[in-house]
Amino acid sequence: MNLTYLKYAVEVAKYGGMNKAAEKLLIQQSNLSRAIRELEKDVGITIFERSSKGVKVTPKGDEFLRHAKSLLSQMNELENLCKDSADNSINFSISVPRASYVCEAFLELSSSLDDKQAKLCYKEGNSIRTIESVIDGSSSLGIIRSERNYDKYFFDYIATKGISSMIIGEYRYMVNVGCGSVLAGLDKVTYEDLRSLTQIAFADPYVPYVSTDTVIENETVGGIKHNIFVVEAMSSCYMLQMDPKTFMWRSPITPSSLDKFGLMQKDCTDHRNIHSDILIWRTNYKFSDTDKYFIEAVKRKAEECGMKVHR
Repeated sequence: MNLTYLKYAVEVAKYGGMNKAAEKLLIQQSNLSRAIRELEKDVGITIFERSSKGVKVTPKGDEFLRHAKSLLSQMNELENLCKDSADNSINFSISVPRASYVCEAFLELSSSLDDKQAKLCYKEGNSIRTIESVIDGSSSLGIIRSERNYDKYFFDYIATKGISSMIIGEYRYMVNVGCGSVLAGLDKVTYEDLRSLTQIAFADPYVPYVSTDTVIENETVGGIKHNIFVVEAMSSCYMLQMDPKTFMWRSPITPSSLDKFGLMQKDCTDHRNIHSDILIWRTNYKFSDTDKYFIEAVKRKAEECGMKVHR
């Protein structure tokens, strides 16, 4: 069986069509289609149903692709193991939510490596993208973010994907504002204080089996007339600094990061939802010394933020 063709099939399923997958793989669409047909002939099943609207994974194909992802993940780990043994280099990859305390832990890891040869990868995004990244092996570790009402959705979802998990910390979202905010003089704020302001929110809060609109509705304050949805974290910091009538819900931030970005965080007495940041990894993955160092650094930074950390 051709491992390259397995990778192709996984990408086709990921993007839902030959054209998009071929574009991402940097190959001709005709060559990709031929490779998929040869793979289906080799394994004796139809992996994709073709139509004018694209391709759809068959039930047998779905089962086949789950095993293919697992195999590709193991091959990636084997390649990294051989590479590490050969040149004594360090490989570390993680997908995370937008969280300053996690970034600080990553930088602490980076600075600890001194003159060692290292390849580090740090990706930000929503929880579903993080889960997919861990499944396909492009990230060894991931951190997903869940509000307590959605914990069951996430744990049910990852239970079917061969993923293990561990809660890092629990917390309530804080209100982030710039130092020149109209709320700067308040120790605590209420929903009523926020309703006349503009809310900034990340545009991709996705929970498995739950619509994005529902998640956004549950994560925002009712009655807010002006909402700005962003993807890039630095854009949100700039908006908070420049407009005194903006605010944003975020996980707790360390005092040093608040100072660096010119921000303040306020406790909202009306907001009682509990969130969790959860470390995930493939069940057959073994933590390296680098992984263990990072996990401890993350927990220390979470404690600095005032989170309830699970030890």
